[in-house]
Amino acid sequence: PGSPSAYDDEFATGSISGSWTNFGTPDTINASTYLGFIYLLDNDAAECGMYETYTPGANALSVAVKMIYNIGAAGFNYCGVVLADNAANPLATLTLQNDNAGALQVRTGFDGTTTVTNATLGNYLTKTLLGVMYLLVTRDNTTGYTVYMGNDGLQWLTLGTFTKAGTIDRLYLVGNGQGGTNIDVKFDFVRTFTSQTFTIGS
Repeated sequence: PGSPSAYDDEFATGSISGSWTNFGTPDTINASTYLGFIYLLDNDAAECGMYETYTPGANALSVAVKMIYNIGAAGFNYCGVVLADNAANPLATLTLQNDNAGALQVRTGFDGTTTVTNATLGNYLTKTLLGVMYLLVTRDNTTGYTVYMGNDGLQWLTLGTFTKAGTIDRLYLVGNGQGGTNIDVKFDFVRTFTSQTFTIGS
């Protein structure tokens, strides 16, 4: 679909828009290696990536991210999306992570300290350490968040719900090569909506 919001980005121009700010020390972050994607490569133990100002106000919202990812064979590497306030304090986290035993798990909750294990993910979707994944964060018009993931942008597995007060001001795309092995992620798009929706386009 066409981008319905000024906060959306399909990364189609071959360069990173000026609305985004890099942070941390990724080995590579650009929009030119793979046209149509933000390419993030990292292999150190510090979170990095980029963020844009995102000020949805006190309204219901949905944030959808599609990525092609390889989170490495060792360590607790992760990649995904974080919503934060204007001081970079996290309000909602949804990242895919290596569980340090060769299986995919999810970091979520407001700050990533809630873990959804590989076994809990069940057999509802392809859950490997590399592949294509859609991430979806929704919030009601107060403080109630729900997070989802899916393989096709049409069918969603609910990962959890939580509450966190705070004013959203930033939308982060993040990666962390915690295990000293490369995390390689290609972010395909960011799409935002002014309602809680599962209809995000593929």
